Amino acid sequence: MRLNEAKKRVKKKFKNLFLSLFSILFSLNLLSTSIKKLYILINRNGDYIL
Repeated sequence: MRLNEAKKRVKKKFKNLFLSLFSILFSLNLLSTSIKKLYILINRNGDYIL
């Protein structure tokens, strides 16, 4: 019985870790795409805002 409890706990921890890692990767990807868009926008206008 205790072994099952421990397994459930470990699975939950791994799931949480995976979800947090996925969210971090997703946010980084979103950030990089927004920076690229901003860079393209700045280059198109020829005005360097940054």
